[in-house]
Amino acid sequence: MSRDIASVARSLHGRLVDGRLDAGMRVDAVVGLDDFSVVGHPAFATLVVAPARAAAAALSADDERAEAIRHAVIVSHGADPALLRALDRTGTTAIVGTSASDALLAPSLTALLAVDQAAEDRAVTSAMKVLTLAARRGGVSGVVAELAHRIDGWVVLLDRHGQVITSAGAGGLHVQDAMAVALSRPVRVRHRSLQVHTVGSGEDLSARLVVSPRTESSSRARELGSQAAALLDLVLRTDDPTRTERLGRAVMIDALLTGGPPAVSLLRKWGVHESSLTAFALTARPHPSRWSGWYRTGSTNSAPPTSTPRVTAW
Repeated sequence: MSRDIASVARSLHGRLVDGRLDAGMRVDAVVGLDDFSVVGHPAFATLVVAPARAAAAALSADDERAEAIRHAVIVSHGADPALLRALDRTGTTAIVGTSASDALLAPSLTALLAVDQAAEDRAVTSAMKVLTLAARRGGVSGVVAELAHRIDGWVVLLDRHGQVITSAGAGGLHVQDAMAVALSRPVRVRHRSLQVHTVGSGEDLSARLVVSPRTESSSRARELGSQAAALLDLVLRTDDPTRTERLGRAVMIDALLTGGPPAVSLLRKWGVHESSLTAFALTARPHPSRWSGWYRTGSTNSAPPTSTPRVTAW
């Protein structure tokens, strides 16, 4: 959620009464006074809508429900002196003197939070499209790097044994914290908002994704981490048919660059029977002076020719 207590007060044109809750705390729920029982999540603020007289009476009670209300945010159209004294005595955060009446406060706040939640859902959907594209182009490393960028934090992907597969934006201390949290080690963790998402489940567990957003109460980061873990599960379990081909080509190039009888035997299997042969390894930016090696069949490596030969790519 992106709405905090201060932004809600501005939207309602009300007065923010400071209390035990920080004005920058995110808001995740709104309920009427009669329906309130407990605060849903201690990291988020719960708005309790009530008339001024009823809110003052509820705060002045001496029971568990009154104590729970003091950890919420009272929202009221009125700003009676009795309510203000109760707020000051109990240290309760409140928004009073709103432009909307008590009857319209609950539906107005519900609509406000619904619009905010819809914007969050659109942001997560857009981010998942980019993460999917990163998986197609960069594989596991691409997903982890893009996720770290999207949450403005760091990400560490560990295998089922706790070894690092890849990471993005994480230093040595971050990796240690990620390993400690993922493996439930009894050590001191320096970061308080680490999120651990399992890649796979049960016996099919293949990895653990540790996410650390910059904002401690970021529901968007938690949603993106969960979606990215499911995406990584698909990427890690997808067979790459070209992997064996790439490995085979690398082994053949290494054999040719090494030279000697193994290179000659490999060339014979390719049907190359010339008595003299020159081989070149080209990079993305070839340079005339960079000779990776040349081979003369039946002999060891020799120096490159003095003139630049014509190279045909095949």
